[in-house]
Amino acid sequence: MDCNKLKNCYDIILHKNPSITFDSFSVVKTVHDLREFWKPEKVKVILLAESHVYTKDDEREILLKPDSSLPDNYPKHFVRFVYCLGYGEDHLLSNPIRKNAGTFQYWKIFYSCLNDVKKNNYDFSPILKTGPYDNNTRVKNKINLLSSLKDNGIWLVDASIVGINNEKKLVNRKKIIELCWNNYIGDLIKITKPQQVIIIGKTVTDVVGNNLNKIPIKWSWRFQPQAHKQSSVHHEAFEHYFSVCNRCKK
Repeated sequence: MDCNKLKNCYDIILHKNPSITFDSFSVVKTVHDLREFWKPEKVKVILLAESHVYTKDDEREILLKPDSSLPDNYPKHFVRFVYCLGYGEDHLLSNPIRKNAGTFQYWKIFYSCLNDVKKNNYDFSPILKTGPYDNNTRVKNKINLLSSLKDNGIWLVDASIVGINNEKKLVNRKKIIELCWNNYIGDLIKITKPQQVIIIGKTVTDVVGNNLNKIPIKWSWRFQPQAHKQSSVHHEAFEHYFSVCNRCKK
């Protein structure tokens, strides 16, 4: 998608929400560049989440260290976004950053898209810090996973182009998601033409579900991985990701 359209959507969000603090467009553009880096040549499944995590400009100025394991031409600025390999991996950063835990829950979703974790007692150890691998091996495992997702046509898109995790008012988050759909995300999905969209989170589902019906496009939804639900609910979600992605990649 045209970056001018991304900027136009960003400007509309700021104009319509003057009392809310958002990431700078530099952060939004870096998130966009990372998303484009991992975009498959042919998108088969879109994982539609809510947003990246709000990132300050001084955090974005932190760069990933030169590392032979990183892919060529990989964006080097830090942002709080799962496609940024420095998010949750302090040893990859040129300077330390506060509260850089990352979002391991989304790495579990990525892993379950290509691995039948039910057969392995829901073991995600290759891509988690709690696993048996050292930092370098874990990062290589993550890179291999992202590359495999790309090769198999699986792509993460956010319903909001700005980080809205800090916005406490649900009505405001929904308003921003709707603005993004009408001015950027809706056209992105129409142009991409995936076989299926899996929405991650009920909030996004409530806002864009009917819009997906109008395209029309096949879609399903599952709760956010951070949702306070029984483990059986999250296990079923992992099984669903695998089932859909396995069917669509054939």
